Amino acid sequence: MQYKVRRNVFLTSALSAVMLAGCASGVARPDGQLQVTEAAIAAAEGADAREAAPVLLNSAQDKLLEARSAMDNENYKTATWLLEDAEVEAKLAQAKAKTAETQRAVDELQKSIESLQDQLNSQP
Repeated sequence: MQYKVRRNVFLTSALSAVMLAGCASGVARPDGQLQVTEAAIAAAEGADAREAAPVLLNSAQDKLLEARSAMDNENYKTATWLLEDAEVEAKLAQAKAKTAETQRAVDELQKSIESLQDQLNSQP
C-alpha cells in the first residue's frame, strides 16, 4: 500500500514538474512573426533600402538568420525578440529609402522651378 502511495506521489510530482516546465517555456514558435519579418525585409528591398539604408537592412537580415537558428534550437523567446527587432529595422530601412526617393523628387522639382524662373527672368 505504501508503495502505491509513494508511486502516486512520485508520478504526480513528475507530472506537475513537466506541466510547470511547459508553462515556463510557454512561448510559442513564432512562425507568424517570421512571415511578417520576411515580408518587411522584402518590402525594404523593394524600396531600394539596399542603397538608402544598407546597414539597417543588413542588420535586419542578420537578425532574421539568427532568429531562424534560435527557432531551430527551440529558443522561441530569443527568436521572437530577434524577429521583432529585425522587422522594426526593416521598416526603418524602408522608410529611409522612401524618404530618399521623396527627397530626389523634391530636388528634381526644385530644379524645374529654378529653370522656369530663369526662363521667366530672361524674357523681355
